[in-house]
Amino acid sequence: MRKVEININEKVGQGANGTVYRLDDETIIKAYNPTVPLEDIQRERRCAQAAFKKGIPTAITFDIVECGGHYGIIFENFTFDTLAAHLSVRDESYDSYIDKYVKLLRLMHSVTVEYDEFVSVKELYHGFLDECGDWYSDKESEQLHKLVSAIGDRKTLVHGDFHPRNIMVDKGELFLIDMGDVSYGHPIFDLICTGATQYNLVKLNPDFAAGFCGMPCETVLDSFRKLVKGYFELKDEQETDRYIEDIAKLSRLKTAVSPAVAKSVDREILRISVEDVKKNLIPYIDELITLPIIK
Repeated sequence: MRKVEININEKVGQGANGTVYRLDDETIIKAYNPTVPLEDIQRERRCAQAAFKKGIPTAITFDIVECGGHYGIIFENFTFDTLAAHLSVRDESYDSYIDKYVKLLRLMHSVTVEYDEFVSVKELYHGFLDECGDWYSDKESEQLHKLVSAIGDRKTLVHGDFHPRNIMVDKGELFLIDMGDVSYGHPIFDLICTGATQYNLVKLNPDFAAGFCGMPCETVLDSFRKLVKGYFELKDEQETDRYIEDIAKLSRLKTAVSPAVAKSVDREILRISVEDVKKNLIPYIDELITLPIIK
């Protein structure tokens, strides 16, 4: 594994699991936090390359390297900013970007894969729940596993963390990043990921949500509503409300695994999130497994 020197003055982005630096005119590097295992980094590289071959717009991925005691992945460089940054401006391009946002998710879910090409998203979630350890009692953990198991099986390509900060804009076109959880399964897993950050988090902790999403809370909620309405091609506002309500309830499943997937988040934030899961998700799981949206 070759070693790469990072110029800290060339920082171009920051995420939950690492920092992005520009290496030169043609390449950037995502330098992962020391807590991220090498196997997770290898999985992201493998998933990004496989998704690219399936026609998903994402950066071309090169090799894994050592960088200042960390591991990193080299990606192609392109002039970009996050979709969140573009949406937060709320200018005349807003509706156009929302339309592209919807189309990108629908494109993702138009791709079907064979079982040996990607890992199952349900397998990922069962693993995440196992990693949560002492955050839940045995009975609580059993109920959460029950919800994951109840979701229908599909061969649909799933991103695993679909939200505007994981979408980059280059010359008006959208590109997905953060491909470590790309998998196959029911499309609802992508919608609950978006709902967890763009709806539930706003209700739970507005200040943290605005910083995490990179948008004012009003824009966070509006973009989520329009994503749901456009994705399901809904015309009626009351019907949209019902879909959002169901997705919001299910979105706490993504929150439930946050101790495993967001280790760098402040422990107090994680504690509040888990308490919300215990209060507003686990007691209702027997009801939620009957929802048509997960079948």
